[in-house]
Amino acid sequence: MNNRDKISVLIVDDSFFFRKIIRDILSFDSDIKVVGEVVNGKEAVKEAQRLNPDVITMDYLMPVMDGLTATKEIIKTVKPLPAIIMLSAITERGAYETLMSLNAGAVDFILKPFLGESELEIEKIAEIEKIKEELIIKIKIAARANIYRFGGAADNIFSRKKENYKEPSKIIIIGASTGGPPLLENILVQIPVEFSGAILIIQHMPAYFTKIFSQRLNEISKIIVEEAKEGRKISAGLTLVAPGDFQMGIKKGKILLIEKNYDSYFNPSIDFTMSSCAAAFKDKIVGIILSGMGEDGKEGIKSLKAAGGYIIAQDPETAVVGSMPESIIKEGLTDEIIPPNKIAKRIMELS
Repeated sequence: MNNRDKISVLIVDDSFFFRKIIRDILSFDSDIKVVGEVVNGKEAVKEAQRLNPDVITMDYLMPVMDGLTATKEIIKTVKPLPAIIMLSAITERGAYETLMSLNAGAVDFILKPFLGESELEIEKIAEIEKIKEELIIKIKIAARANIYRFGGAADNIFSRKKENYKEPSKIIIIGASTGGPPLLENILVQIPVEFSGAILIIQHMPAYFTKIFSQRLNEISKIIVEEAKEGRKISAGLTLVAPGDFQMGIKKGKILLIEKNYDSYFNPSIDFTMSSCAAAFKDKIVGIILSGMGEDGKEGIKSLKAAGGYIIAQDPETAVVGSMPESIIKEGLTDEIIPPNKIAKRIMELS
């Protein structure tokens, strides 16, 4: 964040209506100032270079230059680096473009409200209110974020994979939120085909996004990666991603999915999965907490630790948002605190 009194924001969207929505939402917060608005990615690159904003809200689908291409250009050319928040839609293209943008260096995303053709003003207001608090909170967090990258994940496609139906030597449970997707890509791409453990991933994401994210991880990985399904057996060399809008538990070595739990703020919840695994696998577990805001995972890590599990936290100094790993470090729950580029190696050593 620059040394200015207010967080400066550049709005990038080809829709006048959505630019106005974002501008109006941000105008209610005295800590935020909109310094510019543009209608495509090409203009976004130019204005980012000229204005040097703290945060950019970036639509994914625009004429002339799309949000993904603009994000890559801004990451390469603008210094100091602004924090980019993608505005996405619940579509296959929206999910894919957003995940690729996160891998390129965007720090977070927000789902655009679906307004359709409704002329009922009350319905539009209700949809806009859904993102109001989220947008302001994420902009404030993004303005303080460490934009840390250590190279994008490889785009190798591994098509011939065979599942190993043996019992896993270890269960690796990884929890992540803001800043997690590119870290997970870089970890998974380093895991070799002969990996004898199993990996469970809980990444805070909506339902459709976890499906696309799983497909992306499977494309770049040497081992099988799937979105978790009810009854799926956990076996060696398999990675399962918790589906959005569900809680993922374990029963008799198989996946147990519980529909969206309104007692939990997060669906999927890191705490829920880790606590379930602690009872099922005890000291066969390695629990890892990556970048993210809040404290989801702290209670789950306590359960893993009590069961004899080994606990790793990402070094908060290397995290986009360090509050999740910090929450377990402060409780004295960690066996190791390491940067993300060493996590894959430790997973292999501990398995």
